[in-house]
Amino acid sequence: MKNKLHRMTWKEVRDAFAADPVIVIPMGSMEVHGPHSIVGDYYAAEVIADRAAELTGAYTVPIAPFGCSEYFRDFPGTISVRPATLINWLRDVTDCLFEHGITKILFLNGHAGNAYPVECLCREIRREKRILTGRLDIWQMIPADVKKEVYGDKINKVGHGGGPVDTVMKYLVPDEMRMDLIEEETLLQQWEQFPAKGLGKTEICGMPSFLPFNMADLSKQGSLGDPYIADAEGGKKIVDALVDVTASYIRLMQQSDMHLDKPQA
Repeated sequence: MKNKLHRMTWKEVRDAFAADPVIVIPMGSMEVHGPHSIVGDYYAAEVIADRAAELTGAYTVPIAPFGCSEYFRDFPGTISVRPATLINWLRDVTDCLFEHGITKILFLNGHAGNAYPVECLCREIRREKRILTGRLDIWQMIPADVKKEVYGDKINKVGHGGGPVDTVMKYLVPDEMRMDLIEEETLLQQWEQFPAKGLGKTEICGMPSFLPFNMADLSKQGSLGDPYIADAEGGKKIVDALVDVTASYIRLMQQSDMHLDKPQA
């Protein structure tokens, strides 16, 4: 069975759409993940979407590779789009699907910065078309037992550029990883009178608050975690778990009528 719409003829797509299948729209970003990992982190979402579609009989469209990555723009290779650009692009894509009878759409999101724009679009679709669309943020869906198995007692060292994304890339593209480019550095702990707690994060009276820190403010090589804490085997475990989670979401959509307004009996 073909699962990628772009590898199908229009008549094959027409016949597939007659069953109102789940369409998965994988999303990610191009951004820094330390000096050692590739910038195209969208590849992970693409692989997970394709594997989950094969398991469930769903279909995928080509990846949306660019996301909202404003806080990484100091690093070459980062390509960021405005939230409105992302929303408009996805709206055009979904409109083309809705026009041909599709009612079950899942955004498979591989970048935290995309989450709110996608939610805004999902709520627009709900209001305008009375259909619920799904969003699955893959990096927030790694089961706790898998995290423990992969990172063990080093889980407190997980961070951007030293966490699940580059762990997965060690499995997916091992020959493209450059561990030799990693340098020792001390992360920013304080800016003026404000503690630096991460991307856009500070503390006021011991409570989390916001300041627009970019990655380059905190780390000159674009890494907030320990890139050595996991290997390719751990990356495979994470991918396998996320394929299962995605497949579970797809199956729930397959068994559901995603319209809010049900026909009267």
